[in-house]
Amino acid sequence: RCPHGYQDQNTVAKCMKQAIPADYTYNLDIPVSSIGTGKVYVNIFCAICNNDGDSLHQQEVSIHCDNQDLQTQCGLDTLTYLIRNGTYVKNELRWDTTLTPGVAPNN
Repeated sequence: RCPHGYQDQNTVAKCMKQAIPADYTYNLDIPVSSIGTGKVYVNIFCAICNNDGDSLHQQEVSIHCDNQDLQTQCGLDTLTYLIRNGTYVKNELRWDTTLTPGVAPNN
Protein backbone atom coordinates (compact mmCIF):
# COMPACT_ATOMS: atom_id res chain seq x y z
CA ARG A 1 0.00 0.00 0.00
CA CYS A 2 0.93 3.61 -0.44
CA PRO A 3 1.55 5.72 2.65
CA HIS A 4 -1.50 7.57 3.97
CA GLY A 5 -1.67 11.01 2.37
CA TYR A 6 0.30 10.11 -0.76
CA GLN A 7 -0.82 12.73 -3.28
CA ASP A 8 -0.77 10.97 -6.67
CA GLN A 9 -4.11 9.16 -6.64
CA ASN A 10 -3.42 7.54 -10.03
CA THR A 11 -0.35 5.80 -8.57
CA VAL A 12 -2.31 4.83 -5.45
CA ALA A 13 -5.06 3.26 -7.61
CA LYS A 14 -2.50 1.32 -9.66
CA CYS A 15 -0.72 0.14 -6.51
CA MET A 16 -4.05 -1.24 -5.30
CA LYS A 17 -4.80 -2.70 -8.78
CA GLN A 18 -7.84 -0.46 -9.08
CA ALA A 19 -6.86 1.22 -12.34
CA ILE A 20 -9.47 1.92 -14.97
CA PRO A 21 -9.59 -0.90 -17.55
CA ALA A 22 -7.77 1.15 -20.20
CA ASP A 23 -4.84 1.65 -17.77
CA TYR A 24 -4.69 -1.95 -16.52
CA THR A 25 -1.52 -3.56 -17.85
CA TYR A 26 0.75 -6.40 -16.83
CA ASN A 27 2.82 -3.90 -14.80
CA LEU A 28 0.08 -3.96 -12.17
CA ASP A 29 0.41 -7.74 -11.72
CA ILE A 30 4.19 -8.16 -11.51
CA PRO A 31 5.67 -8.00 -8.00
CA VAL A 32 8.93 -6.07 -7.69
CA SER A 33 11.69 -6.16 -5.12
CA SER A 34 14.01 -3.37 -4.05
CA ILE A 35 17.75 -3.92 -4.23
CA GLY A 36 18.28 -1.12 -1.72
CA THR A 37 15.79 -2.08 1.00
CA GLY A 38 15.05 -5.73 0.20
CA LYS A 39 11.32 -5.03 0.37
CA VAL A 40 8.92 -6.78 -2.01
CA TYR A 41 6.05 -4.74 -3.40
CA VAL A 42 2.82 -5.80 -5.08
CA ASN A 43 3.90 -3.92 -8.21
CA ILE A 44 6.11 -1.07 -9.39
CA PHE A 45 3.51 1.54 -8.45
CA CYS A 46 3.62 0.48 -4.78
CA ALA A 47 7.42 0.80 -4.88
CA ILE A 48 7.11 4.27 -6.40
CA CYS A 49 4.65 5.59 -3.82
CA ASN A 50 6.89 4.22 -1.06
CA ASN A 51 9.80 6.17 -2.56
CA ASP A 52 11.62 2.93 -3.37
CA GLY A 53 11.29 2.74 -7.14
CA ASP A 54 14.83 3.70 -8.16
CA SER A 55 16.68 0.45 -7.44
CA LEU A 56 14.41 -2.44 -8.32
CA HIS A 57 15.54 -5.96 -9.09
CA GLN A 58 15.14 -6.73 -12.80
CA GLN A 59 12.48 -9.40 -13.30
CA GLU A 60 12.82 -12.21 -15.82
CA VAL A 61 9.93 -12.67 -18.21
CA SER A 62 9.22 -15.65 -20.42
CA ILE A 63 6.65 -16.32 -23.11
CA HIS A 64 4.97 -19.71 -23.44
CA CYS A 65 2.95 -20.73 -26.45
CA ASP A 66 0.77 -23.85 -26.42
CA ASN A 67 1.31 -24.42 -30.14
CA GLN A 68 5.01 -25.13 -30.69
CA ASP A 69 4.56 -25.30 -34.47
CA LEU A 70 3.47 -21.68 -34.92
CA GLN A 71 6.90 -20.26 -35.51
CA THR A 72 8.32 -23.12 -37.58
CA GLN A 73 5.29 -23.83 -39.75
CA CYS A 74 3.75 -20.38 -40.00
CA GLY A 75 6.75 -18.12 -39.56
CA LEU A 76 4.93 -16.39 -36.70
CA ASP A 77 6.95 -14.37 -34.23
CA THR A 78 4.89 -15.35 -31.19
CA LEU A 79 6.38 -12.74 -28.87
CA THR A 80 5.69 -9.84 -31.20
CA TYR A 81 2.30 -11.16 -32.26
CA LEU A 82 1.00 -11.86 -28.75
CA ILE A 83 2.12 -8.56 -27.27
CA ARG A 84 0.90 -6.51 -30.23
CA ASN A 85 -2.35 -8.37 -30.97
CA GLY A 86 -3.18 -10.30 -27.82
CA THR A 87 -5.49 -9.28 -25.03
CA TYR A 88 -3.95 -9.09 -21.57
CA VAL A 89 -5.83 -11.20 -19.01
CA LYS A 90 -6.09 -9.17 -15.81
CA ASN A 91 -4.50 -10.76 -12.70
CA GLU A 92 -3.21 -13.80 -14.64
CA LEU A 93 0.00 -12.50 -16.24
CA ARG A 94 -0.97 -13.87 -19.64
CA TRP A 95 -2.14 -12.73 -23.04
CA ASP A 96 -4.79 -14.50 -25.12
CA THR A 97 -5.17 -14.39 -28.84
CA THR A 98 -6.95 -16.47 -31.43
CA LEU A 99 -5.59 -17.25 -34.86
CA THR A 100 -8.13 -17.59 -37.65
CA PRO A 101 -7.42 -20.48 -40.04
CA GLY A 102 -6.54 -19.18 -43.48
CA VAL A 103 -5.86 -15.65 -42.28
CA ALA A 104 -2.20 -14.68 -42.00
CA PRO A 105 -1.41 -12.63 -38.90
CA ASN A 106 0.29 -9.29 -39.34
CA ASN A 107 3.67 -9.57 -37.63
